[in-house]
Amino acid sequence: MCAICFEEVASRTPLPCSCKVCYCMKCWDRALAHSFNACRKAMCPTCRCPVHVDFDAETRSLLFSKETEDLTHKRKAEAARQKTIDRLVEQAKPAQVKTLEQFGHAHPILRKLIQVGPQEALQDVPEEELQSAIKDLDAQTDGCVEQHNLIDQLAQAVGGNQFELASYWATRLSTAPSCVCGASFQRVAGSERVKKHCRVLAPDVPSDSPIFQLLLESRLKTGRSGAICDLCDARMDIKTAIWTCENNTQTILHATAYDVCDACFIKHTCSMSGLSTHQQHSSSSSGSTS
Repeated sequence: MCAICFEEVASRTPLPCSCKVCYCMKCWDRALAHSFNACRKAMCPTCRCPVHVDFDAETRSLLFSKETEDLTHKRKAEAARQKTIDRLVEQAKPAQVKTLEQFGHAHPILRKLIQVGPQEALQDVPEEELQSAIKDLDAQTDGCVEQHNLIDQLAQAVGGNQFELASYWATRLSTAPSCVCGASFQRVAGSERVKKHCRVLAPDVPSDSPIFQLLLESRLKTGRSGAICDLCDARMDIKTAIWTCENNTQTILHATAYDVCDACFIKHTCSMSGLSTHQQHSSSSSGSTS
C-alpha cells in the first residue's frame, strides 16, 4: 500500500535510498517534484536523502539514483538544480519530438491544412463544427451562407495563416497531443500562461487577491509569458499561443512546467523539418499563407 495515497500498488517503486517505505510511482514522482520546488533539490519524502533523476527516452521512464553531489551549500545546490532541469529537458527532447510526430501521423489533416490550404483540408468538416469553432474564437458567422465562407472566416479568426490554423485545429480533435510525461498538452494564450507562471511563483496567494493581481500586472507589462519552449529554447511572449502540459509542476520530469511553442508544434506534427522555427514565427507574425 502506498504510504501517501494508501492505494494498493502492484509493485514497489525502486528507491535509491535505504528506505523500506512503499510508494506508487505517481506519488513518489510528485513528492520529488514538490521537494525540488520547495527545497531546490529532489529528496525522498521519508529519509530526505537527495535523489538524482534521469530520463530514459527509449523506455520513457524516470531513473532514480542516490545524488552524489554536495548540495549542502546554497550556491552549489542552485547550480545543481539548474543542471537537473537542463539535463532532463535534453533527455526528454527526443521522446517529445517523436510523440508530436506520432500525433501528426495520426491526424494528417494538420499537415494538409498547410500543404493544400484550409478550403480543401476542411471541405468535409460539417458546417456545425466550423460554426462552433468560429464562435469559440469569439468571431461571428453572420453572412457565412456557404461552407467556404465559414472556412474563410475561421482562417481569419485565428490570424489568417495556415500555421496558426493547423495549430488551433489540433485543439478541435478528439484526442489531445501528449506531453512526454504522459499528460495532455493544452493550447493557451500567452496571457493565460502568465497566470500559470504567477501561480507557480505565488502558490499560496489567492488568484483574486490584490497581491496576486499586482504580480500578474507586473508580469504582463513585460510582454513575456514566463515560458521557454523546451524544444527550441525560444522565449515566448504574451501575443503567441503556447502548448503547455496540464501536469504543470506535478512531475520531477518537468518540475518547473513544460511548454512547446506553436512553431515547434507545427514543425514536428506536420513533419516540416525543412522549415526552421524562426521562419514559422516570421510567417505567423506576417500573416503569410504561403
